[in-house]
Amino acid sequence: MTVSLKFTLLKSYILLRNCFRMNHWRGHGIHSPFMYRLVREVIVRENPRKTGRPLPESIAARLLSERDAAFLRNLYGYLDYPRCIVAGEETPENRTLCIASADVSPEAIGQLIGRIRNDHDECCVAVLGINKSYDKYRLCKKLIREENCVSVDLYRTCLFIYDARLRKQHYRLRG
Repeated sequence: MTVSLKFTLLKSYILLRNCFRMNHWRGHGIHSPFMYRLVREVIVRENPRKTGRPLPESIAARLLSERDAAFLRNLYGYLDYPRCIVAGEETPENRTLCIASADVSPEAIGQLIGRIRNDHDECCVAVLGINKSYDKYRLCKKLIREENCVSVDLYRTCLFIYDARLRKQHYRLRG
């Protein structure tokens, strides 16, 4: 059985499993105050948050769907970081939202995470399109196990939130 066939079967299994499982809705049942606010203000919110600073044009042009753009605008406003960059194009600084769009290679994501782990106290990495590439999926699963950060698996997107005030925790949200 080839790798792509295995990955397709795995994606189908996950979709079916999530369709027949009772899911928490709009954050109910989440006991972490940080995660509850993230669900209510970023993931569930329909309208983009009015931050006064939309996503930079270089990032907005790379996003394939309006859904991803709205999610990232909400996240950018929620985190209130001064910078937002595309992974692989700029070097991250402290308090930066780094976006790895679907066309960014897993190697570039790994290098970005290594730089953030060594040099910065507070950053967030949003990896888009993990359900489209088996290599990205494997990389995210590895990072979830090994990184000392809050990780959020949203099936299509994976967030890695580096903050010294938060302890290592992994959340899987399906909806």
